[in-house]
Amino acid sequence: MRPSDTTANGTNNREYEPWSEENVREVIQLWKLSSQDETRLRDFQRRVADVDHPWNDPHVLLRYMYAPHGYKHAERLFRNMIQWRLDHNVDTILETYTPPPALLRYASPLAFLRGLDRDGDPIYVERGGAMDGQGLLKRFSQQQLMRHAIWLRELQSSGAWVAEYERTQHKCIKDITVIFDLQGLSSSHCNPGVLNWFQSHMKMTEDYYPGPIKRIIVVRAPTIFRIIWSIVQHFFPQTARDKMIFPSNNNYLQVLEKYMDTQKVLPDLLCPGGEGSLALGMEALSLEAGKIPFSVGKNGSGCQYRPPKATVIETVSSVPQQPQSAAEMEEGRQESMDRTSSHNSSNGTRSIDGQNMINPTTLPARKQRLRVSRQWPPQRTFEEVLTQTPCTVWHEPNGAVETTHKTTTTN
Repeated sequence: MRPSDTTANGTNNREYEPWSEENVREVIQLWKLSSQDETRLRDFQRRVADVDHPWNDPHVLLRYMYAPHGYKHAERLFRNMIQWRLDHNVDTILETYTPPPALLRYASPLAFLRGLDRDGDPIYVERGGAMDGQGLLKRFSQQQLMRHAIWLRELQSSGAWVAEYERTQHKCIKDITVIFDLQGLSSSHCNPGVLNWFQSHMKMTEDYYPGPIKRIIVVRAPTIFRIIWSIVQHFFPQTARDKMIFPSNNNYLQVLEKYMDTQKVLPDLLCPGGEGSLALGMEALSLEAGKIPFSVGKNGSGCQYRPPKATVIETVSSVPQQPQSAAEMEEGRQESMDRTSSHNSSNGTRSIDGQNMINPTTLPARKQRLRVSRQWPPQRTFEEVLTQTPCTVWHEPNGAVETTHKTTTTN
């Protein structure tokens, strides 16, 4: 919720009206819209005035205005998104869908962290290298995996952590820093079925969840990544590829340190000794993922992963993480024995806190207050490591040579 919607004690003071003139003026001031962009936003509002949906919000429209497809196609994409949400009952998925334990354990290594970057913006971590794509496709259908992916996107774009961020930071979400951790990436990720699944996931994100990304830092990429990248780079829009940074494996922590306090915000999985944890409401997600053991059967039967029970908390303030019990630690050690050698993060600890889970059914009604991420026009002057031309900066593994690999611009 926005600072202007709260009183001193954080309670709701007035109902949120997305297209009230007061709110529109606040949006224009917050995003520093030019007169041309303001005119476009108001024109966009008039053209979609018939859409009676909570996502008919100026912040959502701005995301489509500045999406890779551009303003010309914004209305069509926005209407397609609304129809998609209605067709697939996306608006209620946080209340109606219960993720199978196997998907929480092995298909959810992507979450926002509780800590922020040096600009005070959220940090999103996705550990694609730790996910066993082949194992998941053998046990779950594409429809089951996509339903789970939609649930994750809803949790990330309008979950409890968004309200906590806006309450504590006294500002709306403008940009995010993305960390792609590719440790564990192997030839199995080149499987046609896995690539097809990844491509469909990326298309869903681009079409229905255009994000406010300011930089993407790809870390711990093995040698095989060069081969995989030649295939999957075309799954990303050019605007996303322009923001990618590729540190070498021996200095990725130094690169990350430029943008965040690594020791405080990153979990131990990414930074040895790191004190970071997952954002509010995401504690049941497992960043470890890893190879699915043979004991897990079709539809996740036999999975021993037991996420903490959801408990409602009365405040969004931070709650100290509780240590695992001896039984939980023993269970974790047993699961680690089933992982393959490609999973090199066995010394990591789970970022699970059973004391501050949020029951989705207690989240504010969407009609009362919609909170989603927002996108600002891509900036081209973030850091010196980013180039002014459509190419990707690649730091060679030895850290001594830096070359620039141009990418093909797609229209």
